[in-house]
Amino acid sequence: MAVVDVQVVTNIMELLFIGKIPPVEGGESINSLKYILKLAKEGHVVHVVTNANEVELSFRTLFLTDDEQYLSELLGANVIVHNSESIDGFSHIPYSQAYFSKLFGICCDVIKKNNIEHIYGWYFEPYGLLASILAKIFEINTSVFHAGSDLGRLSSHPNLHNAYQWMTENIHVLYTKPSSQNLLTQTFSVKQEIIKTDRGWDLPIYFKKQPLFDFYKYVELSQSFFQKFLNQHKILCNELTRINSKLLNKSLITIGIYGKISSNKGQLELIKALSYLAENNYEFNFIIISCGRLNRAINLYESIIQEQALSKQTWILPFIPNWRIPGFIKSCDIMCFLENNFPIKIHRPQIPLEILSQGRCLVLSNDIVNNLSYKNSLIDKVNYLNVKEVTVEGLIETLQFAMESKNNVRTIGSHGKTVYRNLLHAT
Repeated sequence: MAVVDVQVVTNIMELLFIGKIPPVEGGESINSLKYILKLAKEGHVVHVVTNANEVELSFRTLFLTDDEQYLSELLGANVIVHNSESIDGFSHIPYSQAYFSKLFGICCDVIKKNNIEHIYGWYFEPYGLLASILAKIFEINTSVFHAGSDLGRLSSHPNLHNAYQWMTENIHVLYTKPSSQNLLTQTFSVKQEIIKTDRGWDLPIYFKKQPLFDFYKYVELSQSFFQKFLNQHKILCNELTRINSKLLNKSLITIGIYGKISSNKGQLELIKALSYLAENNYEFNFIIISCGRLNRAINLYESIIQEQALSKQTWILPFIPNWRIPGFIKSCDIMCFLENNFPIKIHRPQIPLEILSQGRCLVLSNDIVNNLSYKNSLIDKVNYLNVKEVTVEGLIETLQFAMESKNNVRTIGSHGKTVYRNLLHAT
């Protein structure tokens, strides 16, 4: 069977795409959406089979009615979404939501009712594995994309490794990033001719033409989110409502950060550093858009609340849709991304590019800088600000420099945008 690469196919096809899309937060959900839009723009009809609507509150983005409409218009007529449905009650023991089986059932129905010529699975668990099984059953060419967690974490499990090895032997194209190719071939016996690389420097279309970010609408919506998410923690929920009830002082420098809560993302160190600055009469706005597992979220929220000087200058939101992120970035002067000592060494997050693309001053951990393929384009205090070690002391020093002048951080942000433009031109 010949390998089909849709990038060089000129005829219009019906395609099956299995993966995560919004309202699931995170880079892989957004990368999936970006690729789906690319296929649809080329004229292909894309059937998207997903369990995205079943995502837990911890990793669900806040959707306004406008967001549902925006996503529908973004997908357009060429994209048809097939959502899985939740299993209510204890249907079997041990209990699970049987995602693989439900997605398999939907995919079989889609394939039988349509002339599907190519299947995409993004990423291994469970979407790529499912795509490989469907390829074998229905004899349809299949492409699979992987995430950092597939190689850096899941593949080390012996049961999963065996399943993924079978998958790589029964697909036709396996997409990876240049930085991940060595680990991929070390982890699995993969035929070189099926491997394709993609740097992934392009961002979704809404980073060029972004919809409005109405900060106060998401503040209002966050109240009902926290009531559900923290339903057993009423005092904390009330404190978050109180913190978010004030107005932004737009004359002050605004500092922002977004992403999953993790001990490796510098959020707690940043909170301590900003608390020190607030206690020493620095005035600023701090907006954090973050959520995650309940215990981690409670720990993060409480760490802000107990810092009284900082909480007076802080707003806390859960995840918002990625198409509102460009507007959020532009509403800030300084954007932080402080990932450090991340356990998945091939992890290459997209957030630094998102910030650079919008011309805002990027404060970036040295760990991430050293992992970026474009690190030689980054110059400290010229087109970004470097934090050599993500410690409270290191962040205080960097942030003090940044807060000296709004004009200074705007100039750094403008130079950062030039870096992003040059990267796109290079591809």
